Amino acid sequence: MTINFGNSYFMNMGPEPATGMGICRLVIQLDGEIVRRIDSHVGYSHRGIEKQLESANTFTALTFCDRLYRDVPFIGSYSYVLAVERLLGIIVPERAAHIRVLLAEMARIQSHFKFIACLGADTGCDTILPIA
Repeated sequence: MTINFGNSYFMNMGPEPATGMGICRLVIQLDGEIVRRIDSHVGYSHRGIEKQLESANTFTALTFCDRLYRDVPFIGSYSYVLAVERLLGIIVPERAAHIRVLLAEMARIQSHFKFIACLGADTGCDTILPIA
């Protein structure tokens, strides 16, 4: 979308990546082909989940927390469940606690692999993360 103000144009670029999360959005002021000003809006991925959680019950909130980080959804619900357990004084069986720690560590490793793949794709290496 571009908006014309005399000889100046304001152009909206982003959010980038455009497929959802939206990490960075740029508002660019152009004078013909000359870039006069760029305003960056970093952290543009706010989806209002915090406000929705204010009116959600405990079980509904779990579905929202899974959407906080779409690559590793377990981490959002895991941190929420830990907070609820601490507030209510619930003690989890030792076996369940160990399983959750293992899942959290696998999610952390998966997150690092995703970062390396995206870094490779951003620097021009299409063999790590093929983009269709």
